[in-house]
Amino acid sequence: MLFGCGLPRLVFLKIATEHRYEILDGMRGIAAILVMIGHTSFYSGQLLLPNSYIAVDLFFILSGFVLAYSYGDKGMSLGPFMARRFIRLYPMFLAGLTLGAIVLIIATRHGLSTLTTKAAIAGTVLNAFYVPFLNQGSYYDGSGLALQGEIFAANPPYWSLFFEVAVNLFFLNMVGLKQKALTILSGLFLVLILVFAFFSGLISGKGGFNLEGGWNSLDLVGGFPRVFYGFCLGILLFKLSGKHWVVSAGNTLRRIPGSVFILLAVTALLFALPRLFSHTNAIYYLIAVGLVAPALVLLGSKLRCQNPIMLRTVQFLGWLSYPLYCVHYPIIRAVNLLQPKYPLSDISSIIVSCLLSVCAAAILTLVFDQPLRNWLKRFLKKPSGTVPLSAAPTCGH
Repeated sequence: MLFGCGLPRLVFLKIATEHRYEILDGMRGIAAILVMIGHTSFYSGQLLLPNSYIAVDLFFILSGFVLAYSYGDKGMSLGPFMARRFIRLYPMFLAGLTLGAIVLIIATRHGLSTLTTKAAIAGTVLNAFYVPFLNQGSYYDGSGLALQGEIFAANPPYWSLFFEVAVNLFFLNMVGLKQKALTILSGLFLVLILVFAFFSGLISGKGGFNLEGGWNSLDLVGGFPRVFYGFCLGILLFKLSGKHWVVSAGNTLRRIPGSVFILLAVTALLFALPRLFSHTNAIYYLIAVGLVAPALVLLGSKLRCQNPIMLRTVQFLGWLSYPLYCVHYPIIRAVNLLQPKYPLSDISSIIVSCLLSVCAAAILTLVFDQPLRNWLKRFLKKPSGTVPLSAAPTCGH
């Protein structure tokens, strides 16, 4: 009854066979929802969930883990692997980019963006091939604050998908590494995140650590250590997930009543807490992505949902997470564009944006994304073994 009126029963029959790590699906879905709330609150003039940017780092870790499970021992070459990643990522990516381009062009004509219409179109064409659009154009949100140099101007959260595709090119090499090498690389990339964040803070003139690197033209390079850290760590966690001490910890956690709910609540709390320690937030970031997020992924991989309602809930969250990540930002901008004509209070704007985003994500998945992916799969050569093409991207993926 919980979802019976909103989505066809076949959706749940389908996703029930697609995912093994249902708690990780739930974590990914919660992170995507909180990213959406953080973005829409920003456009409504509020600043809720100031740590929601950490969700992207969790997405990268989850991607490394899930892809290591899905493809790590298949002996697949780069071409077939990237073809499968393209089929999984691109249909909804294209839908969100098209929607975002329409909204961006309208915004340029209303003076909310300093990009010209030609520049917006040119940038979107580049983005359609996962090429960043380097620019210094500004987009003004509802409070008048300018966001400058977005490398995916039509749909800014897509910066993380660019880095996901980039790291996928190296994934098959990374997944074959030993645990020691992955541990060293994870530590190295975490240090590089801080180094880039420090210099980014200096360049911006604000000082401190800018830990949100990757989304704009000036901070583009900062996205590389973030995605490589997340993937190396995710692959390492998958290799560790079979260790006796991890299994024991999972068995202990299963005995605790409400352990699934507790784990998902801690995931939400990770992004919902206010910025702590200082304006740089560097200490909190290190704790979150270096300790808490890895622990959540390891423990989440060992839990199973026994409650049917909770099982359907986390399956739905996982099914919705990627399409929601792809479409929410253009819809938030569209609601913001309509504010002068149809004014809403801050809370009403947040609610309307979120509801429209969820509905659009579900509808586009059912009528466009899944049918197109099913059609494209017919052109693939089936590899030895079973490779779950449905292994969802966690940015957002």
